[in-house]
Amino acid sequence: MARHAYALKDGTEVPSVTSILGNLGWKSYGLMYWAHALGKAGKDLREEREAAAEVGTICHAYAAADITGKPQPVFDVDAEMLSKAERSFASYLSWKGMTRLEMIASELPLVSETLRFGGRLDAVAAFDGAAGLLDFKSSKALYPDQVVQVAAYAHLWNEHKPEMPLGHWHILRWSPDGAFTHHALSQAQIDFGWRAFLACMELQAIKKELRT
Repeated sequence: MARHAYALKDGTEVPSVTSILGNLGWKSYGLMYWAHALGKAGKDLREEREAAAEVGTICHAYAAADITGKPQPVFDVDAEMLSKAERSFASYLSWKGMTRLEMIASELPLVSETLRFGGRLDAVAAFDGAAGLLDFKSSKALYPDQVVQVAAYAHLWNEHKPEMPLGHWHILRWSPDGAFTHHALSQAQIDFGWRAFLACMELQAIKKELRT
Protein backbone atom coordinates (compact mmCIF):
# COMPACT_ATOMS: atom_id res chain seq x y z
CA MET A 1 0.00 0.00 0.00
CA ALA A 2 1.15 3.52 -0.78
CA ARG A 3 2.36 5.77 2.01
CA HIS A 4 0.30 8.83 2.82
CA ALA A 5 1.29 12.28 4.08
CA TYR A 6 -0.55 13.82 7.01
CA ALA A 7 -0.74 17.43 8.20
CA LEU A 8 -2.39 19.50 10.91
CA LYS A 9 -4.98 22.13 10.09
CA ASP A 10 -2.23 24.77 9.95
CA GLY A 11 -0.34 22.75 7.33
CA THR A 12 2.34 21.33 9.64
CA GLU A 13 3.26 17.82 8.53
CA VAL A 14 3.06 15.11 11.17
CA PRO A 15 4.30 11.50 11.21
CA SER A 16 2.08 8.55 10.38
CA VAL A 17 1.19 5.73 12.73
CA THR A 18 3.35 3.32 10.73
CA SER A 19 6.41 5.60 10.83
CA ILE A 20 6.06 6.04 14.59
CA LEU A 21 5.83 2.26 14.99
CA GLY A 22 9.27 2.06 13.40
CA ASN A 23 10.55 2.80 16.92
CA LEU A 24 9.00 -0.39 18.29
CA GLY A 25 11.54 -2.92 17.01
CA TRP A 26 9.73 -5.99 18.31
CA LYS A 27 10.10 -7.92 15.06
CA SER A 28 13.68 -6.90 14.23
CA TYR A 29 15.30 -10.15 15.38
CA GLY A 30 12.70 -12.30 13.65
CA LEU A 31 13.16 -10.41 10.38
CA MET A 32 16.93 -10.74 10.58
CA TYR A 33 16.63 -14.50 11.24
CA TRP A 34 14.23 -14.86 8.28
CA ALA A 35 16.56 -12.89 6.00
CA HIS A 36 19.52 -15.04 7.12
CA ALA A 37 17.59 -18.26 6.41
CA LEU A 38 16.62 -17.02 2.95
CA GLY A 39 20.22 -16.14 2.18
CA LYS A 40 21.41 -19.60 3.22
CA ALA A 41 18.76 -21.11 0.93
CA GLY A 42 19.93 -18.92 -1.96
CA LYS A 43 16.67 -16.96 -2.12
CA ASP A 44 16.24 -13.23 -2.71
CA LEU A 45 14.83 -11.34 0.28
CA ARG A 46 12.96 -8.76 -1.79
CA GLU A 47 11.36 -11.35 -4.05
CA GLU A 48 10.24 -13.46 -1.10
CA ARG A 49 8.75 -10.49 0.73
CA GLU A 50 6.84 -9.39 -2.36
CA ALA A 51 5.51 -12.90 -2.95
CA ALA A 52 4.44 -13.24 0.69
CA ALA A 53 2.52 -9.97 0.55
CA GLU A 54 0.90 -10.51 -2.84
CA VAL A 55 -2.07 -12.62 -1.69
CA GLY A 56 -2.84 -10.18 1.11
CA THR A 57 -2.46 -7.21 -1.22
CA ILE A 58 -5.01 -8.68 -3.62
CA CYS A 59 -7.46 -9.51 -0.83
CA HIS A 60 -7.05 -6.06 0.69
CA ALA A 61 -7.92 -4.49 -2.67
CA TYR A 62 -10.87 -6.85 -3.12
CA ALA A 63 -12.20 -5.98 0.35
CA ALA A 64 -11.76 -2.25 -0.21
CA ALA A 65 -13.72 -2.50 -3.46
CA ASP A 66 -16.44 -4.57 -1.77
CA ILE A 67 -16.78 -2.05 1.06
CA THR A 68 -16.98 0.97 -1.24
CA GLY A 69 -19.12 -0.72 -3.89
CA LYS A 70 -16.50 -0.29 -6.60
CA PRO A 71 -15.69 -2.87 -9.31
CA GLN A 72 -13.31 -5.60 -8.20
CA PRO A 73 -9.77 -4.81 -9.44
CA VAL A 74 -7.98 -7.12 -11.86
CA PHE A 75 -4.49 -8.42 -11.06
CA ASP A 76 -1.99 -9.85 -13.52
CA VAL A 77 -0.57 -12.65 -11.36
CA ASP A 78 -0.09 -16.40 -11.77
CA ALA A 79 -3.11 -18.68 -11.47
CA GLU A 80 -2.03 -20.28 -8.19
CA MET A 81 -1.66 -16.96 -6.40
CA LEU A 82 -4.96 -15.70 -7.77
CA SER A 83 -6.67 -18.91 -6.64
CA LYS A 84 -5.33 -18.45 -3.08
CA ALA A 85 -6.48 -14.84 -3.02
CA GLU A 86 -9.97 -15.66 -4.30
CA ARG A 87 -10.34 -18.50 -1.79
CA SER A 88 -9.25 -16.21 1.04
CA PHE A 89 -11.55 -13.43 -0.09
CA ALA A 90 -14.48 -15.85 -0.26
CA SER A 91 -13.83 -16.71 3.41
CA TYR A 92 -13.90 -12.99 4.22
CA LEU A 93 -17.25 -12.59 2.45
CA SER A 94 -18.62 -15.54 4.44
CA TRP A 95 -17.47 -13.93 7.71
CA LYS A 96 -18.93 -10.59 6.63
CA GLY A 97 -22.27 -12.23 5.86
CA MET A 98 -22.44 -13.89 9.27
CA THR A 99 -21.64 -10.71 11.18
CA ARG A 100 -24.17 -8.61 9.22
CA LEU A 101 -22.02 -5.57 9.74
CA GLU A 102 -23.01 -2.20 8.30
CA MET A 103 -20.22 -0.06 6.91
CA ILE A 104 -19.83 3.45 8.28
CA ALA A 105 -16.56 4.61 6.69
CA SER A 106 -13.65 3.24 4.65
CA GLU A 107 -10.12 4.32 3.66
CA LEU A 108 -10.50 7.22 6.08
CA PRO A 109 -7.46 9.50 6.69
CA LEU A 110 -7.45 11.17 10.11
CA VAL A 111 -5.02 13.42 12.00
CA SER A 112 -4.79 14.01 15.75
CA GLU A 113 -4.41 17.73 16.37
CA THR A 114 -3.60 17.09 20.04
CA LEU A 115 -0.98 14.34 19.70
CA ARG A 116 0.18 15.33 16.19
CA PHE A 117 0.10 12.10 14.19
CA GLY A 118 -2.00 10.72 11.37
CA GLY A 119 -3.24 7.45 9.95
CA ARG A 120 -5.60 5.90 7.45
CA LEU A 121 -8.31 3.59 8.78
CA ASP A 122 -9.24 0.65 6.54
CA ALA A 123 -12.88 0.58 7.64
CA VAL A 124 -15.32 1.31 10.46
CA ALA A 125 -18.56 -0.66 10.68
CA ALA A 126 -21.51 -1.11 13.03
CA PHE A 127 -21.56 -4.33 15.09
CA ASP A 128 -24.63 -4.91 17.23
CA GLY A 129 -25.30 -1.19 17.38
CA ALA A 130 -21.73 -0.16 18.26
CA ALA A 131 -18.99 1.12 15.99
CA GLY A 132 -16.13 -1.28 15.26
CA LEU A 133 -12.75 -0.74 13.65
CA LEU A 134 -11.64 -3.11 10.88
CA ASP A 135 -7.93 -3.31 10.06
CA PHE A 136 -6.66 -5.41 7.14
CA LYS A 137 -3.38 -7.28 7.51
CA SER A 138 -1.23 -9.46 5.25
CA SER A 139 0.80 -11.76 7.49
CA LYS A 140 1.33 -15.36 8.55
CA ALA A 141 0.26 -14.65 12.12
CA LEU A 142 -1.15 -11.98 14.42
CA TYR A 143 1.70 -9.90 15.85
CA PRO A 144 1.71 -7.55 18.87
CA ASP A 145 2.74 -4.53 16.79
CA GLN A 146 -0.45 -4.95 14.75
CA VAL A 147 -2.49 -4.53 17.92
CA VAL A 148 -0.51 -1.37 18.74
CA GLN A 149 -1.35 0.00 15.30
CA VAL A 150 -5.06 -0.71 15.76
CA ALA A 151 -4.97 1.06 19.14
CA ALA A 152 -3.50 4.16 17.49
CA TYR A 153 -6.16 4.12 14.77
CA ALA A 154 -8.83 3.71 17.44
CA HIS A 155 -7.58 6.85 19.17
CA LEU A 156 -7.81 8.79 15.91
CA TRP A 157 -11.42 7.72 15.39
CA ASN A 158 -12.46 8.44 18.96
CA GLU A 159 -10.84 11.88 18.86
CA HIS A 160 -12.78 12.80 15.73
CA LYS A 161 -16.00 10.93 16.55
CA PRO A 162 -16.54 11.24 20.34
CA GLU A 163 -20.27 10.85 19.78
CA MET A 164 -19.64 7.41 18.22
CA PRO A 165 -16.84 5.75 20.25
CA LEU A 166 -15.52 2.39 19.17
CA GLY A 167 -16.79 -0.65 21.04
CA HIS A 168 -15.19 -3.34 18.83
CA TRP A 169 -11.75 -3.79 17.27
CA HIS A 170 -11.01 -6.36 14.58
CA ILE A 171 -8.01 -7.48 12.56
CA LEU A 172 -8.87 -9.25 9.31
CA ARG A 173 -5.79 -11.18 8.30
CA TRP A 174 -4.90 -12.77 4.96
CA SER A 175 -2.04 -15.27 4.93
CA PRO A 176 0.29 -15.99 1.97
CA ASP A 177 -1.17 -19.53 1.79
CA GLY A 178 -4.67 -18.16 1.15
CA ALA A 179 -6.07 -18.55 4.67
CA PHE A 180 -8.34 -15.88 6.17
CA THR A 181 -8.51 -15.28 9.93
CA HIS A 182 -10.64 -12.90 11.95
CA HIS A 183 -9.16 -11.64 15.23
CA ALA A 184 -11.45 -9.83 17.69
CA LEU A 185 -9.38 -7.68 20.05
CA SER A 186 -10.26 -6.98 23.67
CA GLN A 187 -10.41 -3.66 25.49
CA ALA A 188 -7.36 -4.75 27.49
CA GLN A 189 -5.37 -5.37 24.30
CA ILE A 190 -6.31 -1.94 22.98
CA ASP A 191 -5.37 -0.29 26.29
CA PHE A 192 -1.96 -1.96 26.37
CA GLY A 193 -1.50 -1.23 22.66
CA TRP A 194 -2.16 2.45 23.27
CA ARG A 195 0.42 2.51 26.08
CA ALA A 196 2.95 0.98 23.68
CA PHE A 197 2.12 3.55 20.99
CA LEU A 198 2.60 6.44 23.42
CA ALA A 199 6.00 4.97 24.33
CA CYS A 200 6.89 4.86 20.62
CA MET A 201 5.94 8.53 20.31
CA GLU A 202 8.21 9.36 23.24
CA LEU A 203 11.08 7.48 21.58
CA GLN A 204 10.38 9.38 18.36
CA ALA A 205 10.73 12.68 20.22
CA ILE A 206 13.91 11.54 21.99
CA LYS A 207 15.47 10.42 18.71
CA LYS A 208 14.75 13.82 17.18
CA GLU A 209 16.49 15.55 20.11
CA LEU A 210 19.52 13.27 19.85
CA ARG A 211 19.93 14.24 16.19
CA THR A 212 19.94 17.99 16.89
